[in-house]
Amino acid sequence: MTLNRRLDGESSFAVVTGDERAITATALNRIDHGIASVMLVYGTRHWVVVHGYTPVEDGGMVLGNHRVSHIHILNPQGRDAHDAHRAIPIRAWMADYMAVVPFGAYSDRCVLVTEKESGDRFASHRLAD
Repeated sequence: MTLNRRLDGESSFAVVTGDERAITATALNRIDHGIASVMLVYGTRHWVVVHGYTPVEDGGMVLGNHRVSHIHILNPQGRDAHDAHRAIPIRAWMADYMAVVPFGAYSDRCVLVTEKESGDRFASHRLAD
């Protein structure tokens, strides 16, 4: 049974596509609303959960309304819990992790999966403060 079927058939998650900067800015906006995102990285080779970022006043990189120095991820292939949680420097994120899908329906775009913006229906799925 899929999550959507369990939730009365309504789609609860959305696939969002865009370039590297736009898709990362979308993930940051969702984090501001307490919602983590799953992002396809290294083109099509791996998925990670993006669950936080480090804001800065100077330096870093401006993405949408955010200036950040690090992206916080959960890598399901980490050797242990400590290794799985990482703060990736933003320039390494853009240079190494963010790569467009090289073929298929999402060719030349980056991919993010996140909860649809739907009010408080999924409040139990929000990130802890």
